[in-house]
Amino acid sequence: MNEADSYDQRMRYRTLISATELEFIINDSDVVVLDARFDIDSEPQAALNFLEGHIPGARQADVSMHMAGEIIPGVTGRRPLPEKSAFTETIRKWGIDQ
Repeated sequence: MNEADSYDQRMRYRTLISATELEFIINDSDVVVLDARFDIDSEPQAALNFLEGHIPGARQADVSMHMAGEIIPGVTGRRPLPEKSAFTETIRKWGIDQ
């Protein structure tokens, strides 16, 4: 087993990785980096923070813009899940597929 294969085995099914680990795989065509920062006190600030600096090639995954569905007062919560078809389209635009 070579170093890359060994790394692939260690990374399988992990959610968080270190900056050093990301540097090793950032240019892999199968890797999609999402920047999901959020500012509960100022939602527009998250987008500004993304524009000011993010990992090169990262896609903005804003909670309110990309990862929440329609808010219906008295029916849904503050951040309801989006419709499956809408979220599927969003992640496809990010380059995520099966």
